[in-house]
Amino acid sequence: MSDERGEDRLSRITTCWSKVFQAHRGGGDTVASARRELLERYCGAIYRYAVAALREPDAAEEVLQEFAYCFVRGDFRGANPQQGRFRDLVKTVLFHLIVNHQRQQRKTARLQPLTNGFDLADPHAPPETADREFLKLWREELLDRTWAALAEYDRYGGHSWYTVLRCFAERPDLTSEQLAKRLSGETGRNVTASSVRQTLHRARDKFANLLIDEISRSTETGQRETIEQELIDLDLLVYCKSAMGKRFSR
Repeated sequence: MSDERGEDRLSRITTCWSKVFQAHRGGGDTVASARRELLERYCGAIYRYAVAALREPDAAEEVLQEFAYCFVRGDFRGANPQQGRFRDLVKTVLFHLIVNHQRQQRKTARLQPLTNGFDLADPHAPPETADREFLKLWREELLDRTWAALAEYDRYGGHSWYTVLRCFAERPDLTSEQLAKRLSGETGRNVTASSVRQTLHRARDKFANLLIDEISRSTETGQRETIEQELIDLDLLVYCKSAMGKRFSR
């Protein structure tokens, strides 16, 4: 499977409890729409996780389809936010689907290990390494979604924040003068070191706020403690400390 085809299957991840409940307790078109939206949001992490475990994109696609079948069948009907985050339930269900898939395919007790020593032979709960792997993929999806939101903001606002911040992220070793020279060559416009510093500052602030928005939607809460804990779990708080302070001091 080509990288392009794989990327086509990736979507953004958020946890939205209202959609979870709506998907299983609503009626008619409302149910179908809510279920479709949830599947679209989660398929990115599911697919990446399955590819890492199975090492075969086609097999990962089969697991993704099986997960979708479990979801629309109503296997997540009993999801309760008081018993943990929905993404933790997704991770556990996915783990067992991968185990079952390999058992059906290989008919052997020794299963293919995931990267970093994740052994799928455990029939009970995902091991700690599996937890870390899923959390890493969750982090990547949220960051991808935030980058996309920043690019969209630039398109409608006429800014160049995405371009400048992306350039800096790729080459953080460059000075403002070197960054300005590189951007001038890429954009065909005269970019000064002073404007780079100013734009970079604004772009970082905007990116942090967009990331906080993504976390807020994924946890469906505006509470500082919940958002901050999620940022800590994802090792992203360092990028958002200033923005968090400003947002919750209002």
